[in-house]
Amino acid sequence: LDGEEFVYYDSNIRKMIPKAEWTKKIDAEEPDYWNRETEKLKSHDEWFRENIATLMKRFNQTDGKEITHNTFTLQFMTPHQIE
Repeated sequence: LDGEEFVYYDSNIRKMIPKAEWTKKIDAEEPDYWNRETEKLKSHDEWFRENIATLMKRFNQTDGKEITHNTFTLQFMTPHQIE
């Protein structure tokens, strides 16, 4: 948000981790929030891995095993941000 990392999804432990102080306060107000959001990101993670593996095969790249050792940034944008 405004260039500040406020949440992090660790694909190794498959968990969303709040980073900014204000995001940590959500636990008190809505205890299950991070679990729900983690489940959403797990499906994005699976979709991303499957699609990267497919693209790597189509473009005759390596088998994709090293993909788990790289860092990727997934940034969601609203339509008005794209224009």
